[in-house]
This record gives sequence, structure tokens and C-alpha cells, in this order.
Amino acid sequence: VPAKTKKTFTSSNKKVVTVTKKGQVKGIKVGTAKIKVKLTYNKKTVTKVCKITVKKAVKSIGLAESTVNLNVGQTYSIAHTVNPAGALPTVTYTSSNKKVATVSKKGLVTAVAEGTANIILKAADGTGKKAVLTVNVANASVLPAPIETATQTTQTNAPEITTNAPQQSSDDTQVKQDKLISSADVVDGQVTVTGEYNTVTVDASVGTANININQANIHTLVLHEGAAYTVKADASEIGEVKTVAAPVSVAVKKLNVNSTPKLELGATVKVQTITVTITMEIKGETTASVGKVEVAAPVAVSIAVPVAAVVVSENAEHASVSVSSVVESIVVAAVGSVLNLDNAEVKTVQVTAAETSIKVDGTTKVESVKVEETATQTKVEVAQDAKVAQAEINGVGTDLTGAGRVEQVNVKADNTTISGVAATVSVADEVTGTKVNDADIAGGTEKEIVAIIPTSKPLASASAKPTESPKVSSSVKPAETPKTSSGEKPAETPKALSSEKPAETPKVEDILVDSVTLTGDVKAGQTLTATVKGKDNRSIANDKLTWTWSYADSANATEWKTISNASTNTFAIPDDNSSDYVGKYIKVTVTAKTNSGYTGSQSVVTTKAVEAKAVEVKEIAVESVAIEGTAKVGQTLTAKITGANDATVTESVS
Repeated sequence: VPAKTKKTFTSSNKKVVTVTKKGQVKGIKVGTAKIKVKLTYNKKTVTKVCKITVKKAVKSIGLAESTVNLNVGQTYSIAHTVNPAGALPTVTYTSSNKKVATVSKKGLVTAVAEGTANIILKAADGTGKKAVLTVNVANASVLPAPIETATQTTQTNAPEITTNAPQQSSDDTQVKQDKLISSADVVDGQVTVTGEYNTVTVDASVGTANININQANIHTLVLHEGAAYTVKADASEIGEVKTVAAPVSVAVKKLNVNSTPKLELGATVKVQTITVTITMEIKGETTASVGKVEVAAPVAVSIAVPVAAVVVSENAEHASVSVSSVVESIVVAAVGSVLNLDNAEVKTVQVTAAETSIKVDGTTKVESVKVEETATQTKVEVAQDAKVAQAEINGVGTDLTGAGRVEQVNVKADNTTISGVAATVSVADEVTGTKVNDADIAGGTEKEIVAIIPTSKPLASASAKPTESPKVSSSVKPAETPKTSSGEKPAETPKALSSEKPAETPKVEDILVDSVTLTGDVKAGQTLTATVKGKDNRSIANDKLTWTWSYADSANATEWKTISNASTNTFAIPDDNSSDYVGKYIKVTVTAKTNSGYTGSQSVVTTKAVEAKAVEVKEIAVESVAIEGTAKVGQTLTAKITGANDATVTESVS
């Protein structure tokens, strides 16, 4: 820019960003603004625009560990968090002594020589916030200790540590040997590995053979892609498992490069780290010990063995990871990744990458799911029998769906959609665009969702279409009063069901039951039958329904007496006109357990039952009297009585 160029700077939103006459920009509050630069020289003007995003200031940097102990040649991947959520997550790494330990731009520490070094993490937002990791490096053997018995099991203390340097014996004078397993080692489809090794490499030329590792101590196990071999390890300890692309060779070119190697870990196997860059299966016994599985490429991986930590790294965009075991923590940092949890137990799931899809399936239980601010457009589906204790949503545009249970959902980001799940939802102040089962929820609101079947249909009325039939329905029009041949009105006919609405209309999100109707004659000796209809015409299994019958003097009574021994959908009115129920109103209440798959203390039960309106039962009345016989002297006249609704009158009359 020529020296005499006139420069002007303007901000599109001074509440977010200000700019001085000299072009110095200052962030005021969280948001986005544009800085326009206008350059004028020799009557010519050029305008440029720069977009500025202001994030929250970093207050602290947290470390998973403040001190780590490494042997020469080992590496350690730094795990850290930047607080608060929404702050710029980028940090820089520097080493105080590169002769002892170096650190990469991505936070990978490599032990170089014996001594101590500090790794300094510094926030990149200009606040100057720092964290320090102390690295102690020893010049000692990194071979796992020999296994004393085949039944001995231990827990790994440092799952993040991986080993890359050649192994040395305890006297530091003898380098452990390497072993390459190829087709030449296969006998009857089997290869057996025992002893201590620096590196064991399984070449894809072994085809579909079984590689049996038993009573072995291995520094690094390298698995080549390109063949469907199975590595079975038992009573062994392995520092690191690596996967690599198959070497280009004549033998390998003939193999199916899409074949999937399998790693099976026995009950007494201990593995510190598994780094996956090819499609593969990892499974094992529930007592096997794996410190960390890192998915470092866009591949498909299935994990069915206990793991302390699963990490889907940034380089694994659109990876597909399935977990069906006990896992302490899962971090998804790759855009567009798919995480499927099926019959798993997971303590924490943290999502830091956008467009991640998570399906919590089967009987999976997850203590915590946290969607970070950077994880926009994340989708989480919780299946019917699955459960998540807590979900925190910080990513804009997150969808939470399914038919399972999420005990607590804390919404801290705009445009969150929640549908189907049973949950208590809390929406933070100033958050907008939250929808729960298609309903808008304002910021600062807490809402409990009891139903698990979302619907946009209005709740069907509990009243059926009026009818002139004397049968009971949820709303019955009184039948026309018959008259006797003499034109006299008989005694009072049975009271019809009141057409009044229940005192409180159930809400769609509170119940599975849509409506209940009653059918049957309102007479002593007759049976009333209740029929339940589920929402959206869904059928409801009998084992999810509880029936209660009761009676009262009024249809609007506040107190109802429960009828004992009436616990099904039918009730037989005693064949006794002097019974307690004659002249009373009878009510049936049905309670439906939701379909979330929990029993006992975890069951979800509707708090409001759909009630059929009460019906009064009265004594049978006389409908008509007919006289038979010839009206002559010496003849007999006989009077015949017909009861209401063709009922037979058996009592004496006068």
C-alpha cells in the first residue's frame, strides 16, 4: 500500500467488535461482525471486508494428567480441555527441553532422553492462559513385565502411553528381536507366537490364518490390511497395536484388500494402545484390558472389548465406530462420524466435531453425553430400551430423538430439536429455537416429557358419537321414555351417561391412552366392558394396562369408592337390585405404563388416566301394562307387566 493511501476502518456491529482509526480490532462480546477497510489513493478506492468472530475468553486449560512418566522412545498424546465451553479451543505446545522431550503441533509428546521437561500449553486467543505438563523420562526397559500365571489380570495405569522405541532387555545391552509373520509361517492355517519381541508384524500374505499369541510380551504388534486373518491373544501383554496398509508386493496384490483383520483378546490380555487406520474388528473377554483405542482414519471399526478410552481423531472424518462393551470415555473429534452404541455401558461421550451421528441402541446405558459448541448439526438417537442419564447440548442445530429415556437434557444452544424421548428438558436463558415434540420452548424453561411417542394429532375426545342405544358409551343420549297403554309414565328410567367432560383433559405428552369407551347394558346382572384405544391407533399390550373400577353417588364426585376384585377391563353388576351399585355411578380408570422399556423404579407411568364418564345404575322400571282376557261377566282378566328395555319383573307388584 503506498504511503499516502488513506485508510478508513468501520465495524458492522460495534457491540461485538470495535476498530480504531489505525485498524486495531477489539472484541467486545460474543458474536460476529464485519470490518470494512476502505483504501483511497490517487482518487482510486478499494474496499475489502474481513469477517470477525468473537468467542468467549479462555479462563483455564485443564489437563487429564499434570505429570507423566515415560521411557525413552515412548510417546504420549496430551488430553486437555479449554474452559469455558465456547472459547477458542486452539492451543500451542512448546517444550522447555527438547533434548529430553519434544512435542508436535497436535500435542504428541516423544521421550528423547533421560531427564525432565515441561510441556507448556498456551491458549491461542491472546489471553495468555497456560497449563504445564511435567514429563519425566527414564532410560529403562519398556517391555511389559512377564506374566507369572495364565490367570493373572492387571489394569493399565497409563492407557495414553504408546511405545515406539526398540525394546531393550533389563540389562540394556541386548535389543529384543523383531518377528515377521508371513505365509511361510502358516501351518494348517495356524501360526503360534510366544516369547518376548520388540515388533511382531503380521503380513497380509497369511490370508485367513489364525495368529495365536500366547504367553508373549510384545512391544509393538503391527497388523497389515488386505486379508481376513484373526489374531488371537491370550495370557500376554502388548504395548501397542498398529494397523498399516498392506505393502505392495506380488503376493499381496492377489489378496482382497477389502478383507477385515480381526483382533481377539483373551481373559488375561493387557494392551496399552490400539491405533486403527484400517477397517477391522476388535473383540475380547470382559476381563481383557485395553487402555485406548484410537481411530485415526476414515474406516469402519467394531469394538467388543472393555476399553478405558475410545478416541475418533480429527483425521478420521466420516469414520464408523460400533461399540458393544464397557467403555470409560468416548471422544468424537472427526467431522461426519457415526458412533453406534449397542448393548454397551459408557460413562461419558464427548462430541467436538460437526455433523456427528450417535445412535444409542439396544440396552445401552450412558452416564453423560456432551455435545460441544463446535459439534453443530449433531444427531443423537436413543432407542426404546436405551438410557442416557444426562445430555448437555452446546452445539447449534442438535437433534435428540428416539423412544428411550434421557433423565436430564440441558439445552445451551439454539435450534435444538427434541422429539420422542422421555426426559426432563431445561433450556438456558437467551436460548432460542428449541422445539420439544413440535412445540416451541422458550429460554429459561424446564419441561418434563413423559410420553415417548410424539404426535402432532390433537387428543381425541373421550366422548363417542351420541347414540340413542341404551348401551353405555363414553357419551350416551337418553333413550326416549316409553309410555304405557294408559298413557302413564313408568317409573324413572336409568340415568344416561353424562356428556360432561372430565375435570381435567389429559395431555398428549402425558399418556399412551387416547380414549376409553364403555359398552354393556346398565342393568343388574349385566356386564360392562371397557375398551382402550392407544394414540395413533396403536395397540397397547395388556401387561402395560392397569384397570380400576369405582362408584359414587354423583358423576362429578370428588371421592370414589374402589370396587374390590375388579381389576380387568370388565365388571359384572351383581344380579341384585339391592346391591351397593344400584343407583350409583360407575367409573373405570385405566393406567398405561409407557413403552420406554424400564421396569420397577425406572418405569414411566402416566400421571393422568383417561376416564370413561360415570353411569348410574337404577332399579328396573315398569315400561308397560297389558290386559288379557274377555271383559264379560264370569271371565278372568290378566294383567301382564313389561319391564324397561324388555327386562323381566320378578318382584311382587301392587
